Amino acid sequence: MKSYKSQYKPLTNSIVLLVLSYIRLGMWRRTYQYTGESEKTKKDKPEIFNKQYSEMSSDIGISSRLVSRCVDALEDMGIIAVKHMPRFKDETGQWHTEDTIFTNKYRYLYDTRTRKHKLDSDYDYEKEIQYGIKFLQERKYSSKKFYQD
Repeated sequence: MKSYKSQYKPLTNSIVLLVLSYIRLGMWRRTYQYTGESEKTKKDKPEIFNKQYSEMSSDIGISSRLVSRCVDALEDMGIIAVKHMPRFKDETGQWHTEDTIFTNKYRYLYDTRTRKHKLDSDYDYEKEIQYGIKFLQERKYSSKKFYQD
């Protein structure tokens, strides 16, 4: 990220890092991979973060357009993967924008034997996003509807 340069003046490395930090801090984690818990006690949530750009903008204190440009930059750098969920129409005919789903493009695990981090070769960000969509639909973590029937 050190060498990242944008044509868009307000988009600085600091702003991109701020958005990345916000996304990663909000991301669900499977704690057994970090604490050494057994497979039986692991949390089954997907490692995703879901929110609308307007909410992120309000939380961070930058414009939603700048959030969007930061997300595009992070995606171009191969750091995160993004899935924009479709808009939907409610019973009254009003259109609503759905949350965006974010996940890491790669994942590191801590090897307790060697005491080093190593790249998780089993991790697939596309499967993680699909699992996240399914999880949010089934568990009703979102007040909105992900796909209309």
